[in-house]
Amino acid sequence: MNTPPPGRVFSRVARSLTLAIAGLVLLVLPLAAQSGATGIITGRVFNETSGNYLTNARVVVTGTALVAFTNDLGEFQLAGVPAGEVQLAVTFTGLQGQSASVRVEAGGSVTRDFTLTRAAGPGADAVVKLQEFIVASSREMNAADIATNEQRYAPNIRNVVDADAFGDAGEGNLGEFIKFIPGVTVNYSSFDARSISIRGLPSSTTPVTVDGNRMASAASSGVTREIEVGGLMMNNISRVEVSKTPTPDTPADSMGGAVNVVSKGAFDRNRPQLTYRLSAIMNSNWLTLRELPGAMPKSTGRRVLPGADFSYIAPFSRTFGITVNGFYTERYSGTQMSLPFWRPINGGSNFGTAENPFLNNHTVRDQPTWWRRYSIGTTGDWKVGSFGTLTLGTQFTTAAMHQVIETWTTSLTGTSTVRPIGYDATYSQGAAGAASAVLEHDARIKRDRTWHWSAKYRHNGPEWKFDGGGFHSHSTNSYRDQDYGFFSGVTNRVRNLTMRYDAINTVREGPGVVTATTTAGVPVDLHSLSAYTVASAESNQRSSSDTVLGAHLNARREVRLGLPIHLRAGTDVRRMERDIRQLNPIWTFVGPDGVATTADDLNSRYDLVDYVYSSANAPFHLAPFQRPSPYKLWQLYRVHPEYFRLDEVGYISSTAGNSRKLTETVSSGYLRADLRLFDNRLHLVGGARYERTADEGWGRLSDVRATYQQDVQGNLLRDAAGRPLRVTTNAVELARLQYKERGAHSTRTYDGLYPSLNATFNFSANLQARLAFARTIGRPNLNEIIPNISVTDPTSSEANRTITVVNTSLKPWSADNYDFSLEYYFEKSGRVAIGGFQKNIKDFFGTVRTDATPELLAEIGLSEDYLDYEVISRHNVGNATVSGIDFDYQQPLTFLPAWARGLMVFFNLTKTHLEGNATANFSGFTRESTNWGINLVRPRYTVKLTWNYRGRQRLGALTGAGVPEGAFVYNPEYLTLNVNAEYRVSRRLAFWALARNITNEPLLEERYGAVTPVYARVSNYQNLGSQISVGLKGEW
Repeated sequence: MNTPPPGRVFSRVARSLTLAIAGLVLLVLPLAAQSGATGIITGRVFNETSGNYLTNARVVVTGTALVAFTNDLGEFQLAGVPAGEVQLAVTFTGLQGQSASVRVEAGGSVTRDFTLTRAAGPGADAVVKLQEFIVASSREMNAADIATNEQRYAPNIRNVVDADAFGDAGEGNLGEFIKFIPGVTVNYSSFDARSISIRGLPSSTTPVTVDGNRMASAASSGVTREIEVGGLMMNNISRVEVSKTPTPDTPADSMGGAVNVVSKGAFDRNRPQLTYRLSAIMNSNWLTLRELPGAMPKSTGRRVLPGADFSYIAPFSRTFGITVNGFYTERYSGTQMSLPFWRPINGGSNFGTAENPFLNNHTVRDQPTWWRRYSIGTTGDWKVGSFGTLTLGTQFTTAAMHQVIETWTTSLTGTSTVRPIGYDATYSQGAAGAASAVLEHDARIKRDRTWHWSAKYRHNGPEWKFDGGGFHSHSTNSYRDQDYGFFSGVTNRVRNLTMRYDAINTVREGPGVVTATTTAGVPVDLHSLSAYTVASAESNQRSSSDTVLGAHLNARREVRLGLPIHLRAGTDVRRMERDIRQLNPIWTFVGPDGVATTADDLNSRYDLVDYVYSSANAPFHLAPFQRPSPYKLWQLYRVHPEYFRLDEVGYISSTAGNSRKLTETVSSGYLRADLRLFDNRLHLVGGARYERTADEGWGRLSDVRATYQQDVQGNLLRDAAGRPLRVTTNAVELARLQYKERGAHSTRTYDGLYPSLNATFNFSANLQARLAFARTIGRPNLNEIIPNISVTDPTSSEANRTITVVNTSLKPWSADNYDFSLEYYFEKSGRVAIGGFQKNIKDFFGTVRTDATPELLAEIGLSEDYLDYEVISRHNVGNATVSGIDFDYQQPLTFLPAWARGLMVFFNLTKTHLEGNATANFSGFTRESTNWGINLVRPRYTVKLTWNYRGRQRLGALTGAGVPEGAFVYNPEYLTLNVNAEYRVSRRLAFWALARNITNEPLLEERYGAVTPVYARVSNYQNLGSQISVGLKGEW
């Protein structure tokens, strides 16, 4: 008897259960719907102050348990309303509630619209409506009220922010906007907000969606699941939702939380609106209008660059409307880094001690970067019949980056086994002839493109409510160098120096003075390129694509069996395909004599200086450097390719290793029930979600056995001494035999049922408590499931015979999540909330070494000739618990005297704690994040001060000779201040300014143990400057 796989059995059971419940629902619904003395009330709720229709306005039939909330179009619908005269009450946080008497005919339908205005009270004069426009104070209050109202009536624990909440977002990056939300940490690459983490968990566990749809992200040709948020522009965003707990209709892979971006819609307003913004963007390190030299064509020029964006919303009629948005920005930034390398804390050393280390290396890095981004998007909304709405949308975003990384590294002793002559906290003296210096020049042109299409249909009928749709998202990423006539990497080196560091840490982290001489005592000018030999050149051209497409269908209906119950069911499927390739040839420079590191390799024999870039200021006020030109070296290669020797074996190996592909299909279905009890004071949302994941991957196969001669049975042929015989003595041919591009292939599936329950209890109109439970997962990153097999040579010693294999059967992390919050909403506007959470996470990944067995080798696809090998792979081995607290406070201070009105304040804090036997898997875990700010909102002007604090992050452990136990790499705590100001001349014209990190706080990395002295802890000091934007904006 054949037994079906457990996953198939589970799938059949889940489908059968779903069909059974659906059948039961269909039998009950007709009975529940029978009521002869009721009718239907429909309508829309409009905010007169902002000109927008309201989402989640609360509509109640007074004296009954009937309640409804408006949808994204501001529409509400109340079914089962008793025939006769009834009273409707409509409320929205911060706005004046309204009541109206409505007559309902039995079996009939009546429409009643509402228009709400700002609530009157002691602060009524703080919201001023001028003749031409609604001033800034109204917009700020509306943004705060929308966020508070959404959070208040959400079915789960959720933070919502309106697009106007934190002012201008500079270059429009979503990350700069979202980082002020409680529990959210933004991960940066230099000055760019790159990815999002929630509650300290890795960014790969935080899904980011747009209107509920996944976005493709080629992830800088990477192999992670994190979504790069730089492609999401703010000018078409209505609000952002950060869910801390899931509901059954949302994906299960939201272990930390989930981010959903809600786009603007044509029916958000009752009249057209055009908004625009013009800006000049600059960095405080280059506050000049002069043209400055750079290393690449786009980086030579002015450092003050333009930006512009617009958004147009046009409801042409009650049945058709469009939105159009566009965005363009250029930006120049230049990160300057100082990287001191103290031994033994860095890499270990036979000399120095943990208490008394010495400075052995120092690196200065200059990283000028020019960015250009633009996007264009449009949506169309159609009303189809009385209850249907069809939405079609498309968005195109592209970005180009020209970046240079100039690195100057000096080393006193070269290795950890050379003793320095002398040292203390202020100086280090190296041994004669032991020092060296390296001048490296890396350059790249990066291009990103993302296309996104979506379609959605919603049927908002009196009994059944349906929504269904599909999307297709495609993202590409490329890095190019040879295609544009330059090398991506150039290395120049000078050896056999005697070197000394003085004035350590007096100007910046690292030495203030570097002195170098030959062994004969002749001074060497390390700022002159003529002192260096050309060591190597390389190209690093990468291409990747990410395609995500999917479809969904949801249905909802209310069942009245004595209690109002809303039942929902739905299904969706999405497919992701990631394709990554990288070509990384490396050449050793050998010059005319064909031998490396000889006299004819000196830069002084060739004109390889970039004279334009060499005139630029060096970082940290150092003396100017002569910079190498990757363009000139490329031209030398084109004319004299014999001067360059390609590492063909390494190129074959790296090409195969960096060619990877993965397809993943996630199919899911869910059942959800919403139940309100005790006169709507208790709201329960529960159910379960079933997800099935199917992966198929291709990666490198490194089969060293293929380089040996074998008989027809596959046995190795040996010589008289018993040594295996190679197929050939040509190393390049052997590499082609060993490394097979995408020669490893695997498939796997896994599934699971993920229940969740959210409960909200209202103690009073303003005080409520929430409890939640949910089971979630965290899928492995792509590099952890794309197959890759490497086998050491069978002629190696027995102790070194290993098979390193990617375990494609890794299970995802899983977590049981428990959340609690207590929330109080102030009478006029604002909120205060405190909560706690705990995540019991299991199945972390850890590296395991096991002896090869016939069964294990068969699973890998290798013969039993490898029984004397060890297999190294990652397995699910660890558990951990993440717990923490959240605090959130926001309030307009309307109770202050008249002269101080218009002040709004916010403060939020998230503190987390991690414990378990696999904490290393949480590299980068953030223990604390805090945000606070104060807004001064007056009729014509607004000033905002917002602080963002990230607590210390512990990264990887440090090891090596002399490194004390318990030493780690850390990102220390980091506090930045943003200042945003606006002055409005009229509704159509306003001046605005934004300064991010206005105090120019440096970004640090530290490496230390318990006894490491303070002066030796910093390992990376980054001067980012302050990013400044100024300009004009307005609306029609």
